[in-house]
Amino acid sequence: MSKLLSKLSLLLTEEQPSLTWHDVEELLGSHQHFLLDAKVIVPTRPASNVACDACHLGHVEEVVRVKLHDSRVVFRIPCEEAGWVEIAEENLRRWTIDFRCLVRNLALGLSPAASPIELLPGLAWSIGAVQIEGKVYRLVLLNNTQVLTKSQSSELRYKVIPTGTILIAIGDQLFDETGFAAAMPLFSAFEAEEDRLVLRAEFLCEMVISQSNEAEQIFRLRGEFWQLRYGGTTVFVKGTVGLGYIARLLTEPNRDITAVQLLAARAGIDPLITIGSSGEVLDEQTKAEYGRRYRELLQELEEARANNDFGQIDQLEKEKDMLTSELARAFGLSGRSRKKTDAEKIRNSVSMAVARDIQRINEHHSELARHLTVSITSGQVFRYAPEKDICWVV
Repeated sequence: MSKLLSKLSLLLTEEQPSLTWHDVEELLGSHQHFLLDAKVIVPTRPASNVACDACHLGHVEEVVRVKLHDSRVVFRIPCEEAGWVEIAEENLRRWTIDFRCLVRNLALGLSPAASPIELLPGLAWSIGAVQIEGKVYRLVLLNNTQVLTKSQSSELRYKVIPTGTILIAIGDQLFDETGFAAAMPLFSAFEAEEDRLVLRAEFLCEMVISQSNEAEQIFRLRGEFWQLRYGGTTVFVKGTVGLGYIARLLTEPNRDITAVQLLAARAGIDPLITIGSSGEVLDEQTKAEYGRRYRELLQELEEARANNDFGQIDQLEKEKDMLTSELARAFGLSGRSRKKTDAEKIRNSVSMAVARDIQRINEHHSELARHLTVSITSGQVFRYAPEKDICWVV
């Protein structure tokens, strides 16, 4: 699994992807010089507004260019607390992703002489072919950072042979993959080596064979991501705890499984060890600190959502869930402090993890999320009871 390409894919979903020098170093690591030299990452206009790092407010101000008496040029922003704050020129530099150059480098990862063919302007390219079990499959890179219209989808199907085509998607918008040999995200199909992007041929082979075997429902962990297939649509979702619980439930339909059993199976421990007493409730000072932090989290979550900072949102949601669980354990219905067993603590933890991840699935595959919502009951005992028998590949 290529973390680099996963991050690039996420950036490409932004309308105008912008990277600081720190972002470039953190993103590319040892691949930095290759992608810069290949002009996949290219300089763009310097920032005109930056956040202040001289105070705790983190306010964003317009950069002022100042020419000093000795002819030196400096860049400053105003700050109510620190006055004029000087900004290093390197902190104003910005980079972006050259999408067409990325497409060209992906094609070169298949063959040194490859040249991509644009099938749909700005949306789909034929980048080469691969042979699997004696059959040649065409690889089509799909820019689904926006939803394809019906006419665009029809035009693509007209220009390729779907059963002989593997779709490689850059964005996370749903698309109709019915009839195609396979479909997968960019970060699963390719990986970054020291000096180039290369195709993960073995993974492609596995995917094509898997989908050709008429696997209608898939809920399988592949590296850091879960492949979810239901109703003819496949999506890939970042791996989290709740997805593992759901997968376990899918393997044993119409059977009661306790929250303790789900947690113990994930942790690889005896379920009996997890049952006991949590002891006394939180002390007053701790409860006050938890309450204060919970209010701060709500504000930070609002800011993260406004900035589309998905990594920060996920981290803050996890912390909020933990605090919610702690506060719920500490108080009864009347508001008085109470004790709580570990079994009840586990029930809350597992229930929230499952609910949270069904909501995450809903963002990518609403039909599957609806199925899980109506089929899974939660509490001390969990049960997956679909309306009709469904065979899942897990």
